[in-house]
Amino acid sequence: MVDALIMRENARAFVFVKSAPRKEKEIAEKLLTFDEVKETHIITGKWDVLAVIEMRREMIGGSQRKILNFIMEKVEGIKGVQDTSTIIPEFSTTKFH
Repeated sequence: MVDALIMRENARAFVFVKSAPRKEKEIAEKLLTFDEVKETHIITGKWDVLAVIEMRREMIGGSQRKILNFIMEKVEGIKGVQDTSTIIPEFSTTKFH
């Protein structure tokens, strides 16, 4: 069963990362050092790494702004990150805890 309370309290984002050649694993490991990053995946295609970010939802000031600030300050600051693209869902459900 989905824990609806947790889904309301947290905002989630999916961040696609383009890395410098052969830096995918290093970037994925560095991303996992941040508490906000819950998962990383090395993927094929246009993007090299997919990171799942989760933060406490902000009632005032906006969760999207908080997520985007984290991406600009932390994710894009990692050596080897060349580009990012972010998806911030309006509503999420999950089976994972």
